[in-house]
Amino acid sequence: MNNDQNVPTVNGDAASQTKAESSVTSSPIPEGTPLDDQFEQMKTLMLASVPENGNAIGNKTLRPIWVSSIKDKLHLDVNEDAYWDVRDRLIDAGKLVLGRGQGGSVKRSFGELPPVAAAPAIAAEAAAERALYDPFLRFVQERYTKDYGIKYFVAQKTAEQGRRNTGGKWTRPDITLVAVRVYQFIPGRSLEVVTFELKPEGQVDVSGVFEAAAHSIFANKSYLAVQAPDCTVDSRVKRECERFGIGLITFSDPSNLDSFDFLIEPDHRRPSPDEVDEFIGTQFSADNQNMIRELIR
Repeated sequence: MNNDQNVPTVNGDAASQTKAESSVTSSPIPEGTPLDDQFEQMKTLMLASVPENGNAIGNKTLRPIWVSSIKDKLHLDVNEDAYWDVRDRLIDAGKLVLGRGQGGSVKRSFGELPPVAAAPAIAAEAAAERALYDPFLRFVQERYTKDYGIKYFVAQKTAEQGRRNTGGKWTRPDITLVAVRVYQFIPGRSLEVVTFELKPEGQVDVSGVFEAAAHSIFANKSYLAVQAPDCTVDSRVKRECERFGIGLITFSDPSNLDSFDFLIEPDHRRPSPDEVDEFIGTQFSADNQNMIRELIR
């Protein structure tokens, strides 16, 4: 394990003397910037990528999410050594603990709380996003289900849970569809969870992709839906959606069902039944849970 003590300032030849600096492969840290400041930012971004509800996330899943966030937020390319270094520092600090699973995993330590963002910024962004919930729910119920041949379903705004403990921001999609399918030659009924992460105009960046990707632990399909009046989306957002297997939907007017367009189809995943069951049990209302029980009987 490493510690954060006596980390030198990046300055000329001295930069090559630490393992941390060798982890940065491009976009060098500005001269005179304390390296420990950079690591604090890296640790914050990694911690933000770990589920807030205490669920474990595998190193193979966490690493690409974190590397992409470093590139987006700090404009740095980091190698694998940097990942293990920052992960170990968070473990040393008691913020992460080791989990189990193939390839290893980590999870938040008990009692670790997510950082609180500035209230004015949160209020402004949340208001713009909340305005999309009702019209987008209508789109899911009236357009998405028809386009994909879904006859039996329950859809809910899962973003608005009040004070209810549902595990945190990145475990709470904005809109969730639970579809139940019946096939001609396959016995029984098949349940599918589809999640939608919404971003209003002016708030579209790759962080939305990472939020949608975090839903893959319990969702069969995950979408990022962005308000883009000119129907264009940044190329990096598209690339990250394709890399993480996230679907991409654009729309200009959420109240106009004809303004919606499917740009990228999501990968179909097979999450753990335990994770799916827990998700529905914590995110859906009691009435909707009963409706789902009726559909799968």
